[in-house]
Amino acid sequence: DRDEWIDNQVAKHAVDHTLQELQIGAKTLRVASHSTTDGGIVTLRSDITEMKHAEYRLTDAIESMRDGFALYDKDDCLVIANGKYLEMFQSLGGEIEVGMNIRDVIRMAVETGILVPDTSDLDAWIDERVEQHRNPEGDVEVSFPDDRTYVVSANNTRDGGVVVLNSEATELKRVEMRLRDAIEAIQDGFVLFDGNDRLAAYNSSWARDFGDAVDQIHIGMAFDDMIRVFAYSGKVKDALGREEEWIEEQFRMHGEEVDFERRFDDGRVVRVSRRHTEEGGAVAVRTDITAIRQA
Repeated sequence: DRDEWIDNQVAKHAVDHTLQELQIGAKTLRVASHSTTDGGIVTLRSDITEMKHAEYRLTDAIESMRDGFALYDKDDCLVIANGKYLEMFQSLGGEIEVGMNIRDVIRMAVETGILVPDTSDLDAWIDERVEQHRNPEGDVEVSFPDDRTYVVSANNTRDGGVVVLNSEATELKRVEMRLRDAIEAIQDGFVLFDGNDRLAAYNSSWARDFGDAVDQIHIGMAFDDMIRVFAYSGKVKDALGREEEWIEEQFRMHGEEVDFERRFDDGRVVRVSRRHTEEGGAVAVRTDITAIRQA
């Protein structure tokens, strides 16, 4: 009631320093009071109505995002987060709130099974995750125990904080898995290079052509490096004893859409068809035609 409110204001007035927000009609006021050296009180009143409106608009915008959003300050404490970000943890029994340190958020994620340390030294592992949080480099994919998949993107703010976006990629991951299964089921060799000429996908049939050198092949590998491994694998008949010359031949025709035959040391003959992709990469299919050539 009014008397209680007056009593509260008198009590606050007696404190050396107070800061409060008051709603008066449609206006929002910030009132700061300071004690003077002679025992008096100085009160400053600021109209922060527009600032509060801007704050509400920002909060609404963040809350309406489809992705999880969180902002951590330079001391690694959570400043603001939307419902999607909080829900990501709450769905597995975790609770986070504003003011919580990222170290505690990570520990809670471990306790709920969201994150699984690959070491028995939990504290050292958390230290590494905190350092990654402070100095983010690229996106990180996180798989939850309930089969959901999120892509976590973090970036530093100008004042030393970190803004985090969590995008659910569960359905995209399922499509990716089905695509991988389909590629693996192809009897012919299949390989895909992206627009940066790096290995993006391949199946076991294609990889077997490398023989014992297959362990050197990996996703993200540059075409130049891959073709050099292939040349020195000892499997390509045309490359034996003339590896560097053969590598140069592959470089010259790499950017072309071509069909050609390749012979292996075990007598196999394959036809390779290579075509461009829309993103500027290349896809190649290798078909065994040994029986046709021996007929």
